[in-house]
Amino acid sequence: MLIRIYEKKPKRIRVSNAELKVRKSKAVKMRENGASVLEVAKELNVTKSKAKYYCRGCNSTYFKLENRFWRKVNKNPDYDGSIGWFDCWGWNSGMRGGYGSMSVGRSHISGHRYSYELHIGEIKKDEGVFHHCDNPPCCNPDHLFSGPMIDNCIDMAKKLRGTNKLEKHQVLIIYENKDNEIQSVLAKRFGITREVISKIQTGANWGWLTGQPKLIRKPRSNRGIRKGLRASDPF
Repeated sequence: MLIRIYEKKPKRIRVSNAELKVRKSKAVKMRENGASVLEVAKELNVTKSKAKYYCRGCNSTYFKLENRFWRKVNKNPDYDGSIGWFDCWGWNSGMRGGYGSMSVGRSHISGHRYSYELHIGEIKKDEGVFHHCDNPPCCNPDHLFSGPMIDNCIDMAKKLRGTNKLEKHQVLIIYENKDNEIQSVLAKRFGITREVISKIQTGANWGWLTGQPKLIRKPRSNRGIRKGLRASDPF
């Protein structure tokens, strides 16, 4: 006959209201000074979920948002005030559309916009924040400037950004070598991305020059199956 022996669970220790306030204030101060939730849990000798409960609400004010910003920025220690790719401040956290992003309640704020507000001043209602360095994740305030969208368009035109980098003969070379060279090699050769190479070779871009019919999508069937077809293929 087997006899099961059950160990008694340790009794839950109740914390007084005064002790709870002390723990919460200590947890909030640690978070404001840059400590992680795990460090708070180790310091207070509690679980991670309990530490999160103690820190609840510590990221709600603008001052605490600044501490979160500095934890996400990779600042170059050798920065000398110049404007160049290697002088940018990188972003070590989430991205939205190529730009650094921080959550503020149920909304988001871009890292470069917050950096501008923090170091330079308020952004006007009808203006945006743009980069001198053309590096979207950069948060270096010396690389940022504000103004209407037309200023950004003028800056793009001066730097030849957003314009066509390829000539007609280069597009034909890319299309003719689609079976001879892989897309990554062609991208490095012409200084463009693999996505552009793929669109040229499939006819999505420059199809009028290469004679490649544009790739279209067949409407979804009842089962939701989608098949890529050419414009010349019958449905």
